[in-house]
Amino acid sequence: MSLAQLAWEDLARALSTEPELGALLGLSGGADSVYLLELLAASPRGPRPLVAVHLHHGLRGAQADLDEQFCRELCQRRGIELVVERASLEARPGGLEARARAWRRECWARLARERGLTRVLLAHQRDDADETALLRLIRGSEWNALAGLRARRIWRTRHGERLELLRPLLSVSRAAVREELARRGLAWREDASNLDQRLARNRVRLSLLPLLGPEFTRALDRLRLATEALDQRLAELLPPLERLPPEGGLARHPESFALELRALHGLPAALAEQALSASLTEALRWTPRRACLRALLASLERAAPAGRPARAAAQAPRLFALGRRWRASLGGTRLECLAPPNPEAPRAWPLETELVLADGRRLYSSWREAGAEEAFPRTPACVELHCPRPPAELRLGWARAGLRFHPLGSQGSRRLVRFLQGCGIPAAARAEVPLVFLGEELIWVAGLRIAHARRLSSAAGGRLRLSILPPANGDLRPGAG
Repeated sequence: MSLAQLAWEDLARALSTEPELGALLGLSGGADSVYLLELLAASPRGPRPLVAVHLHHGLRGAQADLDEQFCRELCQRRGIELVVERASLEARPGGLEARARAWRRECWARLARERGLTRVLLAHQRDDADETALLRLIRGSEWNALAGLRARRIWRTRHGERLELLRPLLSVSRAAVREELARRGLAWREDASNLDQRLARNRVRLSLLPLLGPEFTRALDRLRLATEALDQRLAELLPPLERLPPEGGLARHPESFALELRALHGLPAALAEQALSASLTEALRWTPRRACLRALLASLERAAPAGRPARAAAQAPRLFALGRRWRASLGGTRLECLAPPNPEAPRAWPLETELVLADGRRLYSSWREAGAEEAFPRTPACVELHCPRPPAELRLGWARAGLRFHPLGSQGSRRLVRFLQGCGIPAAARAEVPLVFLGEELIWVAGLRIAHARRLSSAAGGRLRLSILPPANGDLRPGAG
């Protein structure tokens, strides 16, 4: 069977029978992505629309510009739309690969949302999968990570959208792809950085795998496939954990979420850990530390031993460090996952302007004359307050010790911390709730409640409108996660 036939059979399986759904295609200009594009362009069964995406990281100067030009000319000849995304990633030491990977994921998620597509085709081949599996083995990854690259994977973006990542070339080798392109007289670009042995993947590719030989790589393939099969079987057996919005809605960081852990009671410890790890990995898009998961499950078991329901009210929430500055607060069987904080200083907020928080949430303010009866959706996120005259300036602030608040409908003022506690917001998340002040008066705990003294009545006077909205177009600001 020829390479083209083999690759197409894998591709047809990956795309199922729904080419009309269309797809994004990662096109670097390298041999693998060029071959995949040629395969798709030549077939009437390929996905339509097909949008090629070239990601220019801004790291390799003129060579990267030549890669982009090559991709433009290739797509023009094949009649395929090309989208080029550019970044300016600083080549400072430490974390460059992670920053580049995060940027790529944001690009895929945004482009899929803008185009109404749910599938992304990537041109990784068998050697890439072997390198990934060996790297993870060397680094001491958990067993389920040894499956390495998957032919098909469901990825949920940070905004909850479902993307299907497909790698249809995993059954063919890097050498076979290049031989096929050379036989057809097709050109591709070579990335000189692939020879830089300061990078761990390049050391594995250029030195370690050739030393270990073909018998080892075949054994690695078997290990990878067996691990993937076991992981898929476990995924079918493990109970799904219900993902919930965080208490407080838009008053909270837009990436925060909650999990209901009741389904873990009665499971063997290893299975409970795997179920929790799978649910958190899907939501976070990275895997939390195992030590944290074990401590969390031990606390859950102490709070509600197997066979007995948890009494959430009797249990003081415990805080756990998930990693990457994420925290988790466990109260009863509800796990609140808290996004990395975005500390901001109090600042002025001129009327009739948009105020954008570091995590991308947006605040709006406006003033209306008394008697202006236009429709307005009064919700905790969109409120109207009594305000006789247009204020010169509002002020955005954050929770601090000693601050008091008289919420609408309450008998009197109370400590703000008590109000937030009553709204179910974990202690570690209270600093992310925006507060709006008029002078020294706290008039709105954004997304939750207005001040009682500012309730609307039939008395003459104007109205102050305040709104809190999620990040524009669903995109978080840099540094939000």
